[in-house]
Amino acid sequence: MKQFLVGLRQQFREQARQDAEERRQLEDGLQAAQRQFQELQDQQSVLLSRLQAQTQRVGELEQALASAEQARVSAEQARVSAEQAREVAEVASRPQRPAAPERPRELVTPPRRRHRTGWPVDAAWAKVFMGAVLIGFIAGLGGPWIQRRLQQQQALSGSAPITSQEQLYLQAMEPSWLEVRRLDGTMLFAGELEGEKQFPLGEGVEVSAGRPDLVTVRVDNQPPRVLGRIEEVDWHRFQPGSLGAEQP
Repeated sequence: MKQFLVGLRQQFREQARQDAEERRQLEDGLQAAQRQFQELQDQQSVLLSRLQAQTQRVGELEQALASAEQARVSAEQARVSAEQAREVAEVASRPQRPAAPERPRELVTPPRRRHRTGWPVDAAWAKVFMGAVLIGFIAGLGGPWIQRRLQQQQALSGSAPITSQEQLYLQAMEPSWLEVRRLDGTMLFAGELEGEKQFPLGEGVEVSAGRPDLVTVRVDNQPPRVLGRIEEVDWHRFQPGSLGAEQP
């Protein structure tokens, strides 16, 4: 019993020594952190002082720039005033000639234009006639072109993909990983499926499940069916008007 107590006492002493050593290390680390913090504060003070000096310098430069701009505007105004004064002096120094008496103006009526037939034609009526001729000419040439454009638009509209309003319903009997994407690769859903989710069928979608045997699929009011067997971990394609899934 005495040996046990002696051993226990030694363990307590060793533990106390280790605790004291850890406490000393923590105190040293705390002091080092305090010194670093003080150094950072000193650096911050220096940076703030430099920033204030730079801000003051920028303000002085802005004031000097404003003064230079005012001086430039004043010099430009003085140059314009001097130019105007010089022009006035040149006009005043020119010898003035006596003005000639004004002769009365005679009203002259311009002759009216005539056709080859000799009948007078007003210019406005000539413009109207030429505009009508031009419109008729453009309509005669543009009719076939317009018809071809309409036929091309009809052909393009006939070949456009049909977008379905049907909905695709997916339900998981147990939580299962699921990915749903459009035929162009746009991802609609990626995550764990719990319960039921619906997606617009559109031009078609592709479905891939980690456990296809736990996922049922249906389109609108059609009867549901299992997406696939447990080993069929692949993309299953659903398109408008197709009752079953197609492998991509």
